[in-house]
Amino acid sequence: MMDMIKTSIVVVVILILMAIVFLVIGNIKYDKENIPRNELIESEPTVSLLFDRIENQTINRKAKLINDEMSTVEVTKYILENLDDKDKNIKKYKGNKEFCVINSNILFETNANECNVLILNSEQIMSYQKKYFGIEKKLEYEDFQYKGYTCKSGEDEYYCLINKYNDYIYGYSTFDSAYEEKNMVVIKEYYFQIDVSDNDKCLMYFDEEYCKNYAKKERPYLDKDIIKENGVLYKHIFRETSDNYYLENSFIVSER
Repeated sequence: MMDMIKTSIVVVVILILMAIVFLVIGNIKYDKENIPRNELIESEPTVSLLFDRIENQTINRKAKLINDEMSTVEVTKYILENLDDKDKNIKKYKGNKEFCVINSNILFETNANECNVLILNSEQIMSYQKKYFGIEKKLEYEDFQYKGYTCKSGEDEYYCLINKYNDYIYGYSTFDSAYEEKNMVVIKEYYFQIDVSDNDKCLMYFDEEYCKNYAKKERPYLDKDIIKENGVLYKHIFRETSDNYYLENSFIVSER
């Protein structure tokens, strides 16, 4: 008889514990599903600010971008596209129509009598990577070429030779939706990229007159419905800090 009572008590205790566990799990799930989500419109100041950082940008477009996995080169390419005018330290160096000598360790091949070089120091790069991507990674310098820049690493900075360059790969963006949740802002954006120097591709979206003379023409307008129909849908997650928002990750939600 005593054994039956003990068994019953044990069963009751187990059932009570199971009920508590399920209740806790249910509350956690309920809380996650009911996190307040504030829908935002495109003209919202914060959305406008953040969308401006990604709109039409061709740089670092990939299936999935994670901020703390970005290399120093990837961060620096983004900085070159988004460097504030006040931070542009451009110096002229004399050339001899063969080389442009910066110092005993760095020289650029050139056929000019002088060259313009943009200098980015480690303090600037660290500041920008924290502002835009929220990371404070150790910088790992390596030489690279990006659009009109040929960048070589010094001990604590990049020296980027500024070359004449025409970029005919155009990125087009159109806003889809945005919302605010806890300490982050999420923006969905349709993105489409086209190389107008490819005549066949150019003629799919623009008229023959433009495609024959694209090098002399301004960047053409592309209707947002075409961008949505032919582009991919990106989701960008910006994390809030005390005085800024930084891009935490960015990935393709759906492809055409």
